Amino acid sequence: MNIGTAINIAHILLIGPLFIYIGLMKGYIHEVIYIILASLGFFVIILHSYLGYSKLIKNKSVLLNLIHIFILAPVMLIVAFYMNSANIFYYRFLLAGGFLTIFYHGFKLTLRR
Repeated sequence: MNIGTAINIAHILLIGPLFIYIGLMKGYIHEVIYIILASLGFFVIILHSYLGYSKLIKNKSVLLNLIHIFILAPVMLIVAFYMNSANIFYYRFLLAGGFLTIFYHGFKLTLRR
């Protein structure tokens, strides 16, 4: 299994369901989930900054990395830090993002076979 397949599977089995769970449960989430979400948000910023820079010096597209850094990670951090008082928009964003993540990475996984 190559790294691309592992990334797709991780997004299908972990990231997408986590976003859907948070989006559906809104204010009824255990505090540990918020800690996981905040950690994941910081990890996304660090990882995609590095990956984006690596792509930039090779003149490759960094759009996906920028979306992760400037849209997805901030939403995750907002929900994590405001916890139950976060605006409903952010929960709905994560819910939609969870379904899109599963769909997109499932589609990419089928193309890899």
